[in-house]
Amino acid sequence: MPMRSTSRFPQNGVCIASYTWLLRLLSPLIGLVTVIEAIKRRGGWTYLRQRFGIYHAQDGKNHYRLWVHCASVGEVNAVMPLLYEAQPTHSPMLVTTHTPSGQLALQRWQKHTPLLNTIDHAYLPLDFVSVVKRFMKRFSPQQTWMVESEIWPHLYQIAHTKGPLALINARFSEKRHQQLTTGSPTYW
Repeated sequence: MPMRSTSRFPQNGVCIASYTWLLRLLSPLIGLVTVIEAIKRRGGWTYLRQRFGIYHAQDGKNHYRLWVHCASVGEVNAVMPLLYEAQPTHSPMLVTTHTPSGQLALQRWQKHTPLLNTIDHAYLPLDFVSVVKRFMKRFSPQQTWMVESEIWPHLYQIAHTKGPLALINARFSEKRHQQLTTGSPTYW
């Protein structure tokens, strides 16, 4: 009798390979959309280069105890009280967002809450393996919190190898929960 995967992050070779090839096929379009978003949302060069996994020394420290991803303003506002409580030792944390408005929301919180000044910001890298690996090498988080239920297979696989990965405030249907917990290959 074949054994079922007990991994919390199922790795079905066909699904992940299909996802990878689809990303490669769509990469010119993804690149163009990222450039348009950088212009439209006024994220500038910082937004563009960080989404492609290109970092400078001023982009933050080289090691973080905690990395938290918040897609945009709503997630930043939702998680800030939790981060305030999770940061008693003043150890550096990294918060990533998809949008410049998420970064601005983080900066507003930091103005009013001095303890949060040990939190750095970066934009979430695109879900290409090489880009995610550059991100992880640059920032080296010990643990990852993803706010809401965004699904980025490459990012999750690589982050999970570096330390614990938690979904915060994620909502899944009962069917999706069963797929996650039983190792069903249809999830990825």
